[in-house]
Formats: sequence, structure tokens, C-alpha cells
Amino acid sequence: MSAADPAGNTGYACRTVVVPHSQSKADLGAVAAQARAVQDYCQANGAAPRGYFPLAEGPLSQVNRPPFVDAGPDKTVTLPVDNVTLVGTAADDGLPVGSRLAVAWSKVSGPGQVTFGSQDATTTIATFVAAGLYVLRLTASDSALSSSADVSVNVIQANRPPTVNAGSDQTIVPPVDTVTLKGVVADDGLPSDSLTSSWSMVSGPGTVVFANPASPHTTATFTAQGTYVLRLAASDGELQASDDVAVAVEAMLLSLEPARAGPNVRGTSQSLKATLKGRSGNPMPGVAIAFGVTGANAQTASATTDGAGVATFAYSGAAAGTDTVRASAPAPEAAESNPATISWIAPSRPIATTTILGRFFSADGTGVFNTRTDEVPVFSQTFPDLLFNPPDGVVPGRPPGVDETTRPFTDVATDGAGNVSGAIAAEGNGAQAGTGSLESFSSVFTGQFVVAAAGEVTFAIQSADGFVFGVGGGASRVRGTLTNPPASGLTPFEGLAIVGAANLAGGLVAATVTVHFPAPGVYPYELDYAEGVGDPLSLTMTVNGQGIAPAGSLVLSPAAPAPTLVGEEQTLTVQAVDGSGASVAGLPIELIITGPNALQLHAVADALGRATFRYSGATPGTDQAQATALVTGMIAFSNTVALTWQDRINQPPVVGAGPDQTLASSFDTATLTGSASDDGLPFGGVLTVSWSMVSGPGAVSFADPGSAVTTASFDRAGVYVLRLTATDTQLFSTSDVTVTVNAPNQPPVVDAGPGQTVTAGQILTLDGTVTDDGLPAGGTLTSSWSQVSGPGTAAITAAGYDARKDFSLASNPAGTWSYGYELTTGGTFLRMPVASSYFTMPSWSRGDPAMLPFPFYYPFVAFNDKGGPYTFGVPAETLPADLLLMIGGADSARSVVRWTAPHSGSFRVEGRFQGLIYSTTDATILLNSGTTILPTTPVGPHQTVGFSFVQALSAGDTLDFILGDGGNGNFADNTGFNATITPTSADHATVIFDTPGVYTLRLSANDGELTSSADVQVIVGATNGNLPPVVSAGPDQVVSLPTNSVSLHGSVADDGIPGGAVTAEWSRVSGPGDVTFGVPSFEPVTAPNLDCLPAHGWSYGF
Repeated sequence: MSAADPAGNTGYACRTVVVPHSQSKADLGAVAAQARAVQDYCQANGAAPRGYFPLAEGPLSQVNRPPFVDAGPDKTVTLPVDNVTLVGTAADDGLPVGSRLAVAWSKVSGPGQVTFGSQDATTTIATFVAAGLYVLRLTASDSALSSSADVSVNVIQANRPPTVNAGSDQTIVPPVDTVTLKGVVADDGLPSDSLTSSWSMVSGPGTVVFANPASPHTTATFTAQGTYVLRLAASDGELQASDDVAVAVEAMLLSLEPARAGPNVRGTSQSLKATLKGRSGNPMPGVAIAFGVTGANAQTASATTDGAGVATFAYSGAAAGTDTVRASAPAPEAAESNPATISWIAPSRPIATTTILGRFFSADGTGVFNTRTDEVPVFSQTFPDLLFNPPDGVVPGRPPGVDETTRPFTDVATDGAGNVSGAIAAEGNGAQAGTGSLESFSSVFTGQFVVAAAGEVTFAIQSADGFVFGVGGGASRVRGTLTNPPASGLTPFEGLAIVGAANLAGGLVAATVTVHFPAPGVYPYELDYAEGVGDPLSLTMTVNGQGIAPAGSLVLSPAAPAPTLVGEEQTLTVQAVDGSGASVAGLPIELIITGPNALQLHAVADALGRATFRYSGATPGTDQAQATALVTGMIAFSNTVALTWQDRINQPPVVGAGPDQTLASSFDTATLTGSASDDGLPFGGVLTVSWSMVSGPGAVSFADPGSAVTTASFDRAGVYVLRLTATDTQLFSTSDVTVTVNAPNQPPVVDAGPGQTVTAGQILTLDGTVTDDGLPAGGTLTSSWSQVSGPGTAAITAAGYDARKDFSLASNPAGTWSYGYELTTGGTFLRMPVASSYFTMPSWSRGDPAMLPFPFYYPFVAFNDKGGPYTFGVPAETLPADLLLMIGGADSARSVVRWTAPHSGSFRVEGRFQGLIYSTTDATILLNSGTTILPTTPVGPHQTVGFSFVQALSAGDTLDFILGDGGNGNFADNTGFNATITPTSADHATVIFDTPGVYTLRLSANDGELTSSADVQVIVGATNGNLPPVVSAGPDQVVSLPTNSVSLHGSVADDGIPGGAVTAEWSRVSGPGDVTFGVPSFEPVTAPNLDCLPAHGWSYGF
């Protein structure tokens, strides 16, 4: 062999192959000497000796391969961090010679510009200008071939809080009582487009009513003079921001008090006071003030201001309803007062209460009420009644979990008919009465009784620790509990006459107090309470066994709604009823929500007094909702409702790239049936998908890479991994699918084996090999031997195969077995002599043979190879010949017999599972203990489940025949199977030749579509050892007329047996005309053949 490199340097090497005529010592020695001589000549001269000719020649070269490229793992970065470090790798085989491996980064897709720190380095920094999903590509080139790999970078925009502007401060002068608020809120759209806002009052001397508190641009109405601070808050579901604005309501020149009154009892009177002041703020006496009443009790009147500038007007409400009273002063003052609303009712109950104000203070823990009037309450709160922590039997229908041990202190709310509507916990300013810093507390409750008729009323007061009770308006004490009252005889905060007291520490006390009311009307009252330390904790006031119902109620329902996922909607309903028991139609109602989703909603009651509110919580946590409205002159508050919003954490999209696929060729397209779904988070996020190639030998074209269902085309055969990526703008997920693009079916690769020498009449084993690419799909690879030429007949017989010798049972009983549902390695199996009574083949068990005749330790294995059916047992069971019987172990146990492929090839497996007396749980066949060949199936009594399949196997591959437990200890009660396993190819065969000579045998193979073959030459000698001469006619030649002759250079070699001369003769086999042979120049050769056969494609011979 000679070889030259690109620089022109040449080298030589020789390889000598010596073929002796015989194996005698003399021949071997002579041949070895000749071989060494020829090899030395070749090595020294770089060419073969004279008389040799080249058989083949060609260049030696290494094939250039494309570079290897890896762009590194996918990455995620959150702004304001705007760059990532890309760590790619690239490698090459060094070809073409002299080339340099070059790399370059580029952007494949993405919403913005990408800047690479060093675009031609595998490791670099990529900087992004916009959020989104980017695909970057690293490409490597060796100047002839190039490769690339992609990496995904998800750039996430960080959320910023909303921007809020509540507008400019404002000032109004009565009678103007409304301002227009021009707030502005804006957001960056993250984490969703769900931007909410709400107005609330931070501070002020009165109440503020917002027309639409959820709108930045709305109006606000004020009920009293003074300076108010209003707050506009905004939330994007994750972050919050707010801004405040001040509104000053100037002092009125003419004011009318009270601004509202009621509910008054029909037939009683109401007094109003008008105060007139000049613009300097000084009182203006002696001015005639006109009063006008519109509504249910329309009338007019006048009064003159006194020295303090005050004029008084009183009138009686003969009709139930609502009046509006206004006062006016004549010129030059020409002042108009604020309106005053007076409500009149015909009470539906003998006694009711207006909304109750509760003030809560820290206490000394003595249980005696001694709070000073100059102390500041920790918090204040309103309640519809006085039913705090009622003991058993006090309040029918008491909510569960509320009793004298409940903390915090909790009021049971009732409607106007005394029915329980819910509960209100006493809490405010971060404190709760009865817990923490207010474990010991005192409270002052003030309100007004609405009394329908004159007479006595007996109050029942349940109190744990001390209370003091006082009533004003001309009511008087008749009888009842009076222990340790204040020495002044008046309540400390409102100065009302004390009518009852039990002002001392102790357990639960049931006191009664009888009070005389001289006339129907409204009577102020004060109930003071002190709580010591520890349980019980209770304060209730009832009349005739019922709580004192509110004189106008709002009931908020449902009282205990189920938790709701963030982003979904809750619906609440408010029922409004006045003190006469009638529904209040057209009533404006506000729903105040505090907590993580604080806001204020507005609605108007329908004809049935119902208002419906809906809202969605954007932040997880628990909100408290309470409704409020002006009901017959009284600000009423509903029960509170807790609304729990459960957290919804954004989960990545769920992505499926679809099943793996196989294409017949690169001309076919793959239909990709991907899928992607998401949880809807972040709010406002859009789910997008994209297809990309992860790996593969060629390029992939997607019809629509932005659609989960699309088609893909490939430019060459190979295995491709495609990736479907889905992002919800915040998180992303991927799923891969493998597409195998087959090359066109190639014919089988056949090797008939090396040439052989045999004596006529002897058996020769043919050991060919046949392999295939597995195509076409479903095709069966078959092979066969045939005789091509030879002087006699070659009797070819396919090699026999007994599959039983490759079952683990027969050759290795202690092999791999199965117990339960996990494959385990078995231990030692013991021979069972009892099996000889039934079967000629021994049986095996884990049990002790001393416990026979039946095995008590399983599995038990036996084989019926007597040659025919065998019947035994009651009821009789007929076991087919060649049936392998199995018993599982304990309940649910299984057993397995393994067959191991003795060599590579295609095998046909046919047989059946045979059900005996009992059903088995399952039967199946596994390839290499993993791939299911026969799906698991139950086998019933006397049932046969057949199987037949062809499987291509490599040497050492296994088939496991698994049988389930039959639930009985006798081997005949369970399942058996038989299997016939035969090769489909005849590449292993034997041959006998009847006549000496040179034979050519052919091994042919077919994959169901294509056929290929290979030949082998067999030299068949006579029985005396004589081998036929070896003849070569020389290479084929071509001549062009008029040249009409060629020189033929044939060769003849012989083994020298039987010692006679070797003769040679040329003759024509075929052709269109006559052939004339000259005198042959022929010298017989009796020395052995000698070939100088260097490696890598060169050959010489004679």
C-alpha cells in the first residue's frame, strides 16, 4: 500500500497473505520463507515484485463532519436585570485541513433587539431591551460545513406599583355639599391588566358619601362642616399605591340642627334649632327665620332669633313618612339653611333600638366599671343590638361558635323582627375586645329606645362582671337590680338617670330592671360594661325573652359564604326594612369592604327593598363586608360577612407535544398535534406557543410555528427532537416529541461467510449473517441458501433449533423469577421428585421436598413433555403436550419463565396461555422485562388465550412469559402456557456435497420488499484428500475493432495431489462469433499460492 498526505509526503507498507497448498511442515516452511522475502521486497521498494498487478487503487481521506454545537440551557431573567450570560460550546474534527472553527450568535425570534457582548465567542453576554420570549442561535462553521443550536431566554417584566393622583385640594361653602373628585390612576399592566381603585375617608367631622367609590372620577357629598381628608387607592392585584386630597367645608351662615332625626314615633313632636351668624361669625339676633316642612307632614312656621342667633321650631308628625325641613333668613342676609331630614314611623314592636355606638377602653381587670370620661377609647364601633356572647337559651338560633367563652367579644345581629342575621366581632384599630391588650376591657354603649306606647318595660340583662344602665327622656326606674351604682345617680358619659346596676366582679349574673316610659317616643340610653380577666364573657339585653330589635335593619347575606378563588366573583344581597317592618324601596345602600381587597360599593334597593352587590377579590386573604344606609333617619349597619379569597399561584402552562412519530421518508410531513392549557394567570396574560427544533441531523420547517397543531417538514433522514414551548407571559413550559424520519428502505446486508474447504460426503456448517434496517415497517426478514454452481449436488438443510434449551426453567431453575408485581432474582430451587408421577421432566419449588407430595412453598413449575395430552384431577383437566405449568406464590403473586435469544435474528413466537381450574389474575409477555409484547389479560377456567408474533431480537434479548396467581395451591389449578419459537431466517444451515470440485453457494435475504445476496466458494476435495486445481482466467478486458486480439493472463494452481501433471485448456463459453486461441504459454505451478495483500485497498497476485 502506498499513501500520500496533502503535503506530498509518501509512505509505503506491505501486508503478506500466504495460502499453502497443504498443511505439511515442508509446505509451511517454504511458504513462510517466500512470504518474508516478498514482504521485504515490498517494504524496501514500495511496490510488488515483478509479475504482480494492482487489484484496486484510490485516495485515502477522512470525511469532514459538521461541527458539534450546544447553545447551553434555557434561561429566565427578570427586569430590571436585562442581560444573561450565554455559555455555549462548539467543537470540530479539524477538517478541512487548515480551516478555523468560527462561531456566531444571532437572534432567531423575540419582541426586541438583542445585543451580544462578543458575538463571535461561545461564552458571551446578551442584553435585552424588552420583555418577552427570545430564541437565540449559536452557529459554528469549519468553512465547509456548519451547525447550529438554539437557546430560549424568557425576559420577564418586573411589576411596579400603580401611580395615583387624587387631584387638587378643594373648598366648598354651604349650601353646596358636593365636590367633584378628579383622580387619576395608571399602571404598567403587570401582573395583569386588572387595575382597581377606591375612594375612602381618612379623617373628617362627618360622613362622606361617594357616588362611585370605585371610579377615580366621581363626586363626594359631605354631611357636616369641617376639613376632610380623602384617599384614592389603587391596586394592580399585587402592589398598591394611594394619594390623599383635602376638602374644606366652610361654616354655614344659617345652620339647621339636627340635620336628621328619627325614627320618631308617629304622633310625637320634633324640635329643630336654626342658628344665624354673620360672615364675621357673630350671632345675629332679632331676625325672623322661616321654616318650611315638605313631605308627609307639610307645614310652615316662623321664629325670631334670640341673642345667640338661635330660632327654635317644633312640630308634630301626625303621619308616618319622611319630612324635609329647611330654614331661610330674609335679605339682607338672604341665607338658606341645610336641609334636615325627619323620619316618622308606626313601630311594629313595643320597643326597639336605634343603631348603637360602642366605645371600647382598656380596663384595670377588676370587673367593676370605673372608666373616666376623659379616657380615649381604643376603638369605636356600631352595632344593631346588644346581644354579646349570649349564653345558652338567651338567643334562639344563635350562630355556632358564639357563646360566653367566645373571644373576641361578638354581637349576634338580628333583623327588625328579631331573627338572627349574623354576627359582628368587636374590633377596630387592630385591636379586638377580649383578646390581647384588650383581654380586660370596658365599654360604653349608647343609643335610643323607640317606644311605641307609654308603660313599663322590664329589661333582662345577662352580664359576666359589672354593668351600669341609665335611661333619659323622662323615663324612670320602677324596680330591679341596683348594686354599686355611681354615687351621682347618673351615667358617667351621657348623664342619664341610672335605672339599674350590678357593678361588681363575678360570674354570669341574670339581672332585671323595670323602667317606666311616660309616653311613646324616643328615649336615650347608656349601658356601661366592665370585663375582668378570664371567662365567662357576656353582655345581653332582652325584653320578654327576645333581643331588642333594631328600629330599621339591614341584613347582609349569605352570612357565611364559601371560600372563593382569587379572581372569581362573590355576590352579596342586602335586605332593608324600616322600624314599621316594611321593606324600604329605592334606598341608597353602601357596601363597605375592608381587608386586602378594600373598596366601597353602591347600589339602590329594588321594589322589595333588596340590593345586590358583586365584586371580585384580586388579593388572597379575608375581607370583611358590612352594609350601611340611612333608614328612616337612622344610619343602620348590617351584620358583617367574612369573605375568604384563596390564593391562586400562577402555575406554568401544561404542554403536550403529542405522540412520537415515524415517517417513511423525508418527503413526508409530520402532523404535530400539540396542546397547551393554562390556569388563566397572571390576569390579562396571553398564552402563546412556539415550535422549535432541539436536535436533529437536518433542518425542520414548521408550517405555523405559533400553532400547537401544525405540520413539520424535514430535509433529510434521521431522528429529530422537536419542542413545543408555551408561555403565559410570566412562566413557560416545554414538551418534546421525537420524529424519526426513515431513510428509504435498504436491502438486507448479507455475508455468506468465508470460503471453506471440505471433503465430499462430510457435513459442512454454513455460518452466514443477515442484518437489515428494519424496513419496511411490518416486514419480515427471511433468508435461504441455494447452490449457484458446482460439479455435483449440494444438499442444504436449515439448522434445527430447539427453543426449550434456551428457557431459564430447563437450564437454570434458579434464574430470574417474579413474585408479587416486582421482578426479583430468585434463590435456590429444589427438585421435586413427585413430579415424576405426572411428568417426565423434573419440577422445581422453593419448598422443602419433605413437605411433598404437594408444594407448600411457591412457585411450582412442571413441564408436560410425555408427548401427548395428559388428564388428571377432579374435575378432569387435560394438559396439552409441551404445556409449561406455573403456580404463583401467595395471593397476587406471579411467576415468570424467561427465554433468551441464542443469536441475533428474527424469530416467530407462537403458542397459548391455557386456563385450568381457576381464573388467573393476568398473563403477559414482556421483551427484556420492559416492553409489553402481549398486553396483560386474565385467563379463565378452560380458556385459551393464543399469541403469534414475529420479533427481531439481538443475541441475549429475553422474552418473559408471565402468569398470574390462580388462588389455589395445586399446580393443576393455575395457568400454563406453551410456546414454539423458531427463527424466520435460514442463515445458519448445513450442507453435504456428493462430488469433489469447486462450488458456489448463495445466501439470499428478503425484507418483504428488497432482496440481496452474497456468495461463498467451497472447495470440495475427494476422499483421498485431493483438492481440485485453483483456476483464474485473469481480469475482464475490452478491445475496439479493428484490434481483434487480446493477451489472456490466466493462472492455475494445484495441491500436487495425486501427483499427475496439471493440464489447462482455453475454450469459448459464449459469444457472437468464433474465437481462435493461440498456443498457450503455460507453466504449471505446484508451489502454494502467494498473495501480497497490503491493507487499505491495494492487492497484488499472480
